[in-house]
Amino acid sequence: MSPEWIEYAVRRPETAGVYRWRVPHQAIKGVVVEVSAEMGMRGAGYKNVLSPEFDHWDGRTVRVPPGTEWLADPVQRGIEIVGHPLAPCRWCGKHHAIDAMLVGLSGGVMINPGPHELNHWMVTACAWAKSPAYRDPCELIREWNSRHAGGTTKESI
Repeated sequence: MSPEWIEYAVRRPETAGVYRWRVPHQAIKGVVVEVSAEMGMRGAGYKNVLSPEFDHWDGRTVRVPPGTEWLADPVQRGIEIVGHPLAPCRWCGKHHAIDAMLVGLSGGVMINPGPHELNHWMVTACAWAKSPAYRDPCELIREWNSRHAGGTTKESI
């Protein structure tokens, strides 16, 4: 039986630590990003509050994207796109995670973006397989899977 995801708006984690998060992407309709992220204390005006590292302090309130869910899971894993599994690498046979970053309009990379803000997606695998950056993670996964699923694997070389 798999654990149940908890809506952040209904109940928040009560202790600091690493949790698994599902966050709807703000720009790509229907995409839900799953990541491991730290829940910790942060300054919020005159007091400290327990909040995920991808929150936003607007000067009055600490905000988390609507639709965010969490799961107590201290295992650090990479980025996944819910409902879109990534095929193992045809060269090394490993399951790799997706890497992503937030690139600004002027081309600079933003530090510590939230999972709902990421806009450049890639797979960094073995020395034989690296993907270019894609603007849509679903397109990246489709391309990766078409090139790696059912292809030559380490065992068949």
